[in-house]
Order: sequence, then structure tokens, then C-alpha cells
Amino acid sequence: PVSVTQIHPYAFQDCRFLGEHCANVILLDKSHKGKVNGYEWVDLELPSGLKWASYNVGATKPYETGGYYAWGEVATKSVYPGRMPNHIDPRNTDISRNPQKDAACANWGTPWRMPTKEDLLELLVHTTMEETFMNGMKGMKFISNTNFHYIFIPYAGSIAHMDGRVYGMSRGENCFMWTSTPHEVNTTRSYYYDRKQGAAGLATEYQYWGASVRPV
Repeated sequence: PVSVTQIHPYAFQDCRFLGEHCANVILLDKSHKGKVNGYEWVDLELPSGLKWASYNVGATKPYETGGYYAWGEVATKSVYPGRMPNHIDPRNTDISRNPQKDAACANWGTPWRMPTKEDLLELLVHTTMEETFMNGMKGMKFISNTNFHYIFIPYAGSIAHMDGRVYGMSRGENCFMWTSTPHEVNTTRSYYYDRKQGAAGLATEYQYWGASVRPV
């Protein structure tokens, strides 16, 4: 009936003959997606109204890993050394919307930006996480608790080079996704999402690590 406003995406998962006798069923409403500067967002109906991008910076599909960025840097590089250049703000301020330090803003243009720690916490609280595969890439679905739409974060892993050794690069095993929020005290560390760290998925890591950036 016309009173139906939402249908769960799995409602017709096993209906092999859908269409033969139910020709008037509308399966999907595409109005939950849009584009800014040519880059796609998804509306998860979060309390803040924030829209999350469908894919990482450097990617064109949700299942692509995209580029790896050290925190506070806006370009990828071949080596991620254990010592950082002097780009860290001595006041240890959030870099969101700073085009010289925010990889999302620098590469996709305004109003795109890196998510803050608070943005990530909102995502974790108001979605249901489901580990799954997309096009052969393992990752995490964040499914809205309100409208059941979702974003997919691939397990892109991370990378760092120290003492002649390469660390990280656990592609397909875990997710390392930067926020724009630095540690409150330690100016060499910032917050990121790691599926293996704590109930909320938040942890801090040294800023020289190369990791994914998912714009909002």
C-alpha cells in the first residue's frame, strides 16, 4: 500500500520469482544517495544529518582501498617513514577542513572533509556493523539503524617503514581509517577507526602511518 515508506533491503532476498505476480512492488528508493563535486555520498539518517562518502579518497568504488595518507598529509607517497616532517600543529588542533592538512578537503574540495572523532562515534552508535565481502574485498558494512542504507569500509590495512622494515599492509585483514582529531596530549598520535580496538572501534596511532581516509 501507499502507506509503506520503508522496505528492508533483505525483505526480498530469497524471492526468486518476484515480478511474476507482484509486478507493482518497488524494491529500492535511490533518494538516499547524491553527489558533491562528482563524489557520491550516502544518507544514513544520522542524528547530525551528516552524510558519509561511498568510497575512500583515491578510490572510485566502495570496495577499492584508495590511497594511503599519513595524518596531516594530503598526498600519497612510496615510503611512510617513522619520522614526520614538521607539519604537525604545535597546538595539536583538529585538521578538519584545513586544505593543507585534510586529505579529503584537499583532494575532493569543500565541503568534503575528514571525519572527526565525534563523527566516527556517531556512526558507530547509530549503525549496525556487519563483516562481509564486496566484489571479493573483505570489509565492514555500517548499516543505518533508521533507514537500513549502508556504507562499506574495505579492510585496506595500513603501512609504515621503520628501521628498514615494512610494517602493516594487512590488506583484507583490518581497517585503519583516520579521523581528523589528534590525541589530546600526545602530539605524535591521532584517532582512527580500527575494527580490532575496543568496543567503540576507536584507537590512536602514530601520525606517520599511512592509512585510509573516508570523507564526510
